[in-house]
Amino acid sequence: MTVDQDKFEKEIEINNSSTWHLSECLKRHPRLEGEYSRYLSDAIKALDDLTLQLEITTAEIAEEIFRKAEEEGSPIPASGKDSILKTQVKLNPRYQQLRKEVMEAKHKVGVLKGFVKGFDSRGYRLAEICKLEAKKMRGDATYYETENIEYGKSKKDKFKSVDQRIEEIGEVLDFGEED
Repeated sequence: MTVDQDKFEKEIEINNSSTWHLSECLKRHPRLEGEYSRYLSDAIKALDDLTLQLEITTAEIAEEIFRKAEEEGSPIPASGKDSILKTQVKLNPRYQQLRKEVMEAKHKVGVLKGFVKGFDSRGYRLAEICKLEAKKMRGDATYYETENIEYGKSKKDKFKSVDQRIEEIGEVLDFGEED
């Protein structure tokens, strides 16, 4: 599984251009958050597998070095075995290759942790946007203004604004003469 930055950026976007688009974002969010959590879980499992394989390979390489030294008639004393692990094992190409794979897997886990955190943040932002949209629909948002009505005012001011609009519309419309 590979997740690229472009795919993540596209999927984390929130389209609140309409209620329908926002609703679609809300519906898709749990699936996307779960999908990225699964990617992270899979990456952590792969890292654990590689780490175990590195430990096993390290032991195998060390055992090969110790056995070869014994066969050549110069066994390595217990006090020197730690030195062999720190030097000769790390020079082995198999060890180096696995170590590179472990480092790459750690990088991938780090990136995916960031993606999962991004989706967690997206969920919070979706909830906040929904709250703001609900306030706008009720006329409670203090920041939201139009040309004719200032939302978020006291109830008296809201009704006054509505009355003013009715008067303005009434002046423009011609219903004929009153009897």
